[in-house]
Amino acid sequence: MHQAREMMFGFRDHFSYAECLGCGSLRLMDPPAEMSRYYPSTYYSQNSGEASLAKGVRAQVRKHVNRFRMTAKPIGAFLQRLHPEQDFQALAAFDLARGKSLLDVGCGSGVYLRKLREAGVQAVGVDPFVGADIKDEFGIRVFCRHLADLPGTWDNIRMHHSLEHIQNQLGTLQLIKDRLASTGRCLITLPLVSAAWRQYGVNWVQLDAPRHMFLHTERSMRSLARKAGLFVKSVTYNSTEFQFWGSELYRRDIALNDGKKLNLFTPEQMAGYRRRAEQLNSERLGDQATFEIVHLKAQRSA
Repeated sequence: MHQAREMMFGFRDHFSYAECLGCGSLRLMDPPAEMSRYYPSTYYSQNSGEASLAKGVRAQVRKHVNRFRMTAKPIGAFLQRLHPEQDFQALAAFDLARGKSLLDVGCGSGVYLRKLREAGVQAVGVDPFVGADIKDEFGIRVFCRHLADLPGTWDNIRMHHSLEHIQNQLGTLQLIKDRLASTGRCLITLPLVSAAWRQYGVNWVQLDAPRHMFLHTERSMRSLARKAGLFVKSVTYNSTEFQFWGSELYRRDIALNDGKKLNLFTPEQMAGYRRRAEQLNSERLGDQATFEIVHLKAQRSA
């Protein structure tokens, strides 16, 4: 058992996590009855800003996207060259040919979806905590409901830092399986219990009590996916320097939102943290990864 504190907003409330001695995963044992205190309007995923691609970039994307789709090539690498952004890198694993769809589960206000829809991708999101459906000029962008209440199937499903916020891990992946087309792909990006946890313990910034209810290891994710009838096709470690500077703040008893304003780390320190993160990723020890998941039956037939 481990005792952790809420440190993003600096409430410093205490919570208990159980560490599995078999797979190394962590589970929140005493989730609050009311979570709204820990997801205020200032929480990043609820930001309602209508961020767009730069005008010139957007025009280039729209000009060339059909050519890429006609050859059934993913547009992720293309978007990344035009508008470098880490979130777009994972799109290379998706099939975004003409007519293919994408569902973003736990997408918050859907700023990322807005960028995809501007590029012509059939992308929508689902998030029960946004208050109401969110629309743009293309129609509903984010459905305010639970995944279980959203009918249909999708060629591509994305869960970007959302699975760790859910109590029912197996049930959620079983829903993903039901919503994923037979030849579809799901990309799940989430924190991993690894080297940063061993270095910082309960001060590890991505423990993020009590919002993160379950923190996986690669082993536990592979096991969970198989139980849900899914298969982990690949794992890409993509942790950043955040695992170090964020955890150093907590070690010094500084809340994350306060520490962002203090400029406590020199450029040389940040560069060192980045190099260390890249090294851990190469050793499969980073504190974050993206899991490419497909149907277990589809993998066996392949």
